[in-house]
Amino acid sequence: SAEETADTYGVSIGAGVSAVADRHSLVFGNDAAKWLVLDADQTTVGNAGIALIAENIVANDVAFNAGGLDNAWAYSGAKSWLADYAATAFDASYLSYIMDTTKDASTEICFQQNWGEDALSAEKLFFLSAEEVEQYFYNDSIDGLIATYDGVAEGWWLRSAYADRDIYAGVVSDAGFVGYPHIAATWGARPAFNISADVVAVSSAAVGGKMWHHPCTNGTADVKTSQKLKGCFGRERSHIMKREKIY
Repeated sequence: SAEETADTYGVSIGAGVSAVADRHSLVFGNDAAKWLVLDADQTTVGNAGIALIAENIVANDVAFNAGGLDNAWAYSGAKSWLADYAATAFDASYLSYIMDTTKDASTEICFQQNWGEDALSAEKLFFLSAEEVEQYFYNDSIDGLIATYDGVAEGWWLRSAYADRDIYAGVVSDAGFVGYPHIAATWGARPAFNISADVVAVSSAAVGGKMWHHPCTNGTADVKTSQKLKGCFGRERSHIMKREKIY
């Protein structure tokens, strides 16, 4: 079977990125946290840069909105929680290199559900939307969506409001399915953010010198191309898109 341990790169401030590819892992922040590269060339809004998400869940007791009355991301407790987290996870030098991300509000049909508000307004850290989960993990296996907290698989919030009722918001469950629990429930936090490729430099090679490749890359780092290989994940796409309502 393919190597499943991602390359881990130390990150320092300075020159341009070298040899970072999709699904590599960057070490970035005060506590040497690991961040999975979603896209090594573009931010989540299509600008030049690098899109990152926490390799695993950083907290498992976060409510989307503890008051349970509004599922809009802009007014959510989860957004406020992320601002507090950013202040402790990154000192001023790191924060200065995390890009402010703005995204217009949009509605989508993803994972066979209607999703509402997911706008971003000059935000450093955010949760992925249902649309972005589909974009970055659509061709991946279910395991690509599963994240852990202290070694145990748990679910994690999305920022997408469930369009049909304002007391639900999106999550990825511990089994890797997208659902919509009550916004007052507590689930995991898996922050995402964008950094500029111009201010990050690779300072160390992979741990143990092992080079990781995605199970479908045939030894290359070109995940996007390799994902076109028929059947390389051994699952039908309809299985990946399975949904469940989570209470």
